[in-house]
Amino acid sequence: MDEFLAAYGKVPDPEKEEKRLGQMYLESTTGIIRDYGLPLTVEEYSKAMHPLYLKRFLFGFNMSVKHRFIMSGQCLQS
Repeated sequence: MDEFLAAYGKVPDPEKEEKRLGQMYLESTTGIIRDYGLPLTVEEYSKAMHPLYLKRFLFGFNMSVKHRFIMSGQCLQS
């Protein structure tokens, strides 16, 4: 989210983000748009954030797979 907000000249506020923990997606997204004054609809925000979430998810998935191979003693070929 840091890089996304930076594109709008905004910086994440840890207190605001902590309040969003446990919120449903729509409630959280609406709060983000409101709290940071983003000129976006929920749909526009979702479309813009999806690639960033996907990138983060795939990075974590790849690290998990690599870790499993390393822990099992197998070698990864790149």
